[in-house]
Amino acid sequence: MLAILNGGMAIFFGWASIMALSHTSENPVFLSYSVSRLILIAVLVAATLYAGFSAFRHRLAVLNVCVAVSVFAALATVEISMRGWIEKAPAFVVPHLPENVRREWARETGNFTEGTIQGSGLRYFYPPYRKIPAKPYLIIDKYGYRNSIDMKKGQNADVILLGDSVTIADQSSVDLGHMFRERGWSAFNFGMGGYGAPHYPLVFEELVAANNVSVRYVVVGICMVNDISNTKTFDEVEEEGGDYRAYLGARSTPNGIASSWAIGLARNLVLYLKDVYWDKRHVPKISNEQKKQMVYVDLDNDRFEFPRARLSSLDDWPPGEPVWESFIDSLREVAEMARRQGAQRIIYMMMPGGIEIYDKNLVNFRAEADAFQAAMAERRLRIFRQLDDEDVSVLDMTPVLRRAAERANVSADRKIDYHLNEWGIEAVFEALSDEIARIDQEVTR
Repeated sequence: MLAILNGGMAIFFGWASIMALSHTSENPVFLSYSVSRLILIAVLVAATLYAGFSAFRHRLAVLNVCVAVSVFAALATVEISMRGWIEKAPAFVVPHLPENVRREWARETGNFTEGTIQGSGLRYFYPPYRKIPAKPYLIIDKYGYRNSIDMKKGQNADVILLGDSVTIADQSSVDLGHMFRERGWSAFNFGMGGYGAPHYPLVFEELVAANNVSVRYVVVGICMVNDISNTKTFDEVEEEGGDYRAYLGARSTPNGIASSWAIGLARNLVLYLKDVYWDKRHVPKISNEQKKQMVYVDLDNDRFEFPRARLSSLDDWPPGEPVWESFIDSLREVAEMARRQGAQRIIYMMMPGGIEIYDKNLVNFRAEADAFQAAMAERRLRIFRQLDDEDVSVLDMTPVLRRAAERANVSADRKIDYHLNEWGIEAVFEALSDEIARIDQEVTR
């Protein structure tokens, strides 16, 4: 029996050797082999010879079977664990998972894949009432957005929320819509990760206006990090006649051939190690001079870093750029639609990036950091001037979140991210509530 098992190993390694020999690389030169590939072939041939030789040596045959059983048990454990709890896979493991497994991970955690979202034109959303195992607090309504109740045709709504990933706040157990509803207001959150400014009038028209919903307040979250760049992507895709799949950069769906998740992970990890430690063995390591060009942020007894270049690019979208005009026009279009639905006030919230929130925690390059903050402040002022109107409020949440961050971290991932946790959402909600209370007082005078 031992001889048969070892013979089977020899056949397997022999087959693998033939595959490695016959499968040419992407290089068009016939049988063009890299050094690492030749080493792999040599190892497989050696393993084949060893397995054949040890098949007739009792001690070696027993040892081989023990090793094979141990490897099989380890792979089976990883396989069962991943298939049972894929949503709990550590973030650093996810990039090394096979593509079909990454899609499953995305489905379980609420991230976007071909099978986890639906769409119409350039508007996309979750499937109605979708359950997300890793985020049980994320309740999806019949329209595919984060709401614990469904908006009905012809109803009166106190608050309609529009925005992107900062507004849907899918990494927080609460969102602004939930907090409004806790206070007895009818509120609906139609934010979605990846949206840009042109999505907001699109969503309002297809959901609020189409259902003839009357509304008191329309709140639009403006992500200062990427709303303008997402607007540029939207305009380019729309001009080319693409839909939400093109907007999100859809890739072809892999075939449905069943395979082992554990073996796929092991293969990708080997390729990763090859890439890092073999292919890049001659690449010089980061020098002390390069390290000096990193910006450091001290936060909660941890130190985070990012390239200095992020402070050097002060304003990517100066006035006069077509994308800037599209960005402002889209936001103004929301206001016009809101007025037609009876809105008492349109409130734009400018949501800052992590560098702006944790400005006081920046350790070095203080002069450049101050210049960056001044440029971002000028951009916020420019938006305010473009959108300000009699029935419009433009709120800058930068000072609000800076004050909150002095007491506790407001980022969902505990770093200097701009996606907010519960404490950050609460701080924004209180500022928004104060503004609504002030408006209500003006109306009653």
